[in-house]
Amino acid sequence: MRLAILSGTFNPIHKSHIAIANYVKDKFDYDEVLLVPACHPPLKHNTASAIDRLNMVKLAAENEKNLTVSDVEFEIKGKSYSYLTARKLYEKYDIDGKLGFIMGTDAYVGLPSWYAADSLKSLVEFVVFEREIPFSDIQVKAVQSLGFNMLQAQLPFVNISSSAIRNKIKNNEGISKYVKKEVEDYINEHGLYK
Repeated sequence: MRLAILSGTFNPIHKSHIAIANYVKDKFDYDEVLLVPACHPPLKHNTASAIDRLNMVKLAAENEKNLTVSDVEFEIKGKSYSYLTARKLYEKYDIDGKLGFIMGTDAYVGLPSWYAADSLKSLVEFVVFEREIPFSDIQVKAVQSLGFNMLQAQLPFVNISSSAIRNKIKNNEGISKYVKKEVEDYINEHGLYK
């Protein structure tokens, strides 16, 4: 099976996450894309609980063909490092070729500083989409020169971020154009991000 993952804090998951996963699945012929919420993200604080974030991802993935939610990071003790997640997925799935690892340019240029980055690059193919405007082609080329090969996803940049959504919630502004209704309902029912 050709498998890719989109992992993240998903605090909360939004429509752009789903659009990216679907685009990569179709464009690069993956059989399935796993949405992998980080259980214990190493660099993020002030998040909704891991269970709330997992539940929101499950709601967002409902009725999405070939998008599956994985709680693999809940099985890993300690921080949610991408290298450990990739290793665990190779144990759980019969993966053809390399695991696709979907990320934005902002994360890609920081790869050399990640935990076990050299080991991670031997396990995955990075599928990179433009996350910010403008992004530095020079920075991307510098990372590529270190052996972090990438497939570039040409999905148009959409300026949606989970932090902006959280701020809208704090300011009692609507978020329905950014998240699926089921996710919005869950946020409201559980009083998240107030």
